[in-house]
Amino acid sequence: MQFTTLPGTGISVSRLCLGTMTFGSPVAEPDAIRLVHDAAELGVNFIDTANMYEGYNRFAGSAGGVAEEIVGKAVAARRADFVVATKLGMRSAIPPSTKTPRPRPSASSCAAACAG
Repeated sequence: MQFTTLPGTGISVSRLCLGTMTFGSPVAEPDAIRLVHDAAELGVNFIDTANMYEGYNRFAGSAGGVAEEIVGKAVAARRADFVVATKLGMRSAIPPSTKTPRPRPSASSCAAACAG
């Protein structure tokens, strides 16, 4: 596997990146986890996901996050071996308790979510 360094970071990633847009549907969770593990065995350490990825079941207003949850499970035991890139910005579902759309993510809300 060939690797490259992300400019200005010192982070080394495989030149091949595993996309996860179809994780959830049609790629069921067990198969998606196996796919991540198989890719890692071939040297892939770079995974792309997004807060709205949930496979082909996606519809306007759905909650999203399915692919991120599956990726989290797949890399949990070897988290230091992977570079996970995610994207955000699309509004997700309207919480039933508020009946109003969630606000667009801010830098502080992103940092808080990443911190746990």
